[in-house]
Amino acid sequence: MGEFGIYRLSGLTALRRFLSAATYQAKLLESTGQLSRHTSRSMSILQRVPIWELRRPRDLATFGKTADMLANHWSTHRIMNK
Repeated sequence: MGEFGIYRLSGLTALRRFLSAATYQAKLLESTGQLSRHTSRSMSILQRVPIWELRRPRDLATFGKTADMLANHWSTHRIMNK
């Protein structure tokens, strides 16, 4: 899984992760000829919006550490107001 933390994604990795999370029924998009348009629009979004990945163990014992790390990240990047 990699190291515990929040990592900025870019390039092909960001596109793959974004498409995986933002695409419902890719086969339907493909069968209707919309997959290319969807991918193009996704790439447009990625040029303007940073994509981050949270890596953490699936262990409830780390919940506090994960919450603190997210709160710090959000305040550092002005994602949420305090």
